[in-house]
Amino acid sequence: MKVYKTALKPVLLYGTVRRKEENLLERTEMRMVRWIAGISLRERRESADIRRMAGICCIREKAREARLRYIGHVKRGAEEDPVRRAMEMEMRGRRSVGRQRKRWKDTVKNMHCKRRNSRSGSQ
Repeated sequence: MKVYKTALKPVLLYGTVRRKEENLLERTEMRMVRWIAGISLRERRESADIRRMAGICCIREKAREARLRYIGHVKRGAEEDPVRRAMEMEMRGRRSVGRQRKRWKDTVKNMHCKRRNSRSGSQ
């Protein structure tokens, strides 16, 4: 599992990940973990049980943590930093008709709201 945690997981998480890609990442991760642990699909063991046995968490959670870590890094940066200015920039004009494509900013905002709601419910 050390090889998975130190070499494979960082490679899987490199770059921006969309929902469709998250599903593919999760399948790829489980295929690798099953192969490393020597567990066949025919054994019909649940992914959560395999993750618990291997001592790893879901790759979706790691991708979420990475997004939140990056947004924190940008927010703590200097006001005149180009990345921060681009992130906080508001575009004028109208967006096109129909369902809008989800922006990275929307994803992070949604994750932040879910995290805040889960904290207030557990207290």
